[in-house]
Amino acid sequence: MLAAGRGVSSGGGGSGLSSRLTGWDTFSKTVEEFREYTFTGGMISLLSVGVILVLTLFEFVNYLSPDRHTEFLVDSERLGTMKIFLDIDFPALRCDWLGIDAIEMSGKSQLSIENHLSKTQLGGGLAAVENSGDTASTVAKQGLTKRLMASGRASRLRNRVSPSGSAQKDAANGAPNQAFHLSQHVQPVSKDYCGSCYGALKEGECCNTCNDVRRAFQKRGWVLDSTNSIEQCVREGVVSVDGADDDSAAGVAGCNIRGYVEIDKIAGNLHILPGRTYEAEGQLLYDANNIEFSKMNLSHTIHHFTIGDSFPGRTNPLDGASKTMQEDGYPGQHEYFLKVVPTAYKSIGWWNRMRSDIADTYQYSVTEYFHRVSEKDYISSQPGVYFVYDLSPIAVVYEDRRNSFASFLVQLCAIVGGVFTVSGMLDSSIHTSAKVVQKMRMGKKD
Repeated sequence: MLAAGRGVSSGGGGSGLSSRLTGWDTFSKTVEEFREYTFTGGMISLLSVGVILVLTLFEFVNYLSPDRHTEFLVDSERLGTMKIFLDIDFPALRCDWLGIDAIEMSGKSQLSIENHLSKTQLGGGLAAVENSGDTASTVAKQGLTKRLMASGRASRLRNRVSPSGSAQKDAANGAPNQAFHLSQHVQPVSKDYCGSCYGALKEGECCNTCNDVRRAFQKRGWVLDSTNSIEQCVREGVVSVDGADDDSAAGVAGCNIRGYVEIDKIAGNLHILPGRTYEAEGQLLYDANNIEFSKMNLSHTIHHFTIGDSFPGRTNPLDGASKTMQEDGYPGQHEYFLKVVPTAYKSIGWWNRMRSDIADTYQYSVTEYFHRVSEKDYISSQPGVYFVYDLSPIAVVYEDRRNSFASFLVQLCAIVGGVFTVSGMLDSSIHTSAKVVQKMRMGKKD
């Protein structure tokens, strides 16, 4: 009896707590016998589950996909350098005719740029340079092209490297479209050899290579009209262009220029000209006397042109641009005016953590202009392709961010609750409408 009493007392206390909690129950239940199951309700339930699964999948994909936030700042870092990556075809000009120069607003210039650039002649054939008398001959193998120089255009291919930084393979392997490396074909000279500078330098000073002769002429402000009579140039296979024999001698269709140019972070221009730009007595001079004006076909295709490293989502407006000169047209200046915007890209890793590596790169917008050059204006306006760039004082910062896992759970609960609420309202409406229609039919029968 005593044990039973204790049990009743304990049960009474538990019953009181249960009754108090029951009053807070907002999820009322109906007795199983009074529940009604319908075909429509079953269809809506299955449809609701399918909608929940699809929306959950979309939300999960959205959770894994970071959002890109954009911020604009004043660019306070005006020092440093930037790289211009390019890949351009000139189908109507040979590689030895083309030179690349970069001139900055500060007055600093890079002339006849070679480092990190490779020139590949489009096409191939047998090319030979022969000379009688005491001068030597240089014969290139099948698949190579003769290294020609146009009126002092020193587009030297020696020690040229590709954009990846590795040296180009020797063209003597016979591989098509390989850059010709003069260093593999120059005839050796004796150790005590001292080449003539042809009056450009003082007596006793030596010019042992064709480039030495060119630099000596530049130092005096002279123009080297022809290299055919320069012993060093003939020995190296560097000869001037002889007009009508150009195409037959070269056996090539054009030139591809690929690589990158590193310049200071300051406004300036990068240009590709048929001819040679050199500095003499503090002035920049242009020389293309041996290139016929009618052959300056500057038709070109820009496969790739970008500034700085790439990052996801960036577009390069000049990629795929192509310009063609008509057969009866005049050559001219193809000018691309670039507005360069400094850009920082912050990527994101797993667990919503920012990576330590931040890509400092650049974006640009471009406008184009073509100025036709007649043969009378040839001296003052040099035909070529000009990339004139200016830097914006405003920098853009892109930062990828991913939503937190807690926000994903909140969205998931909203999906489940919302779908069940809407489906319950839909089922209730259909069920009530069916009851009303059924009562109306029964009333008509009565």
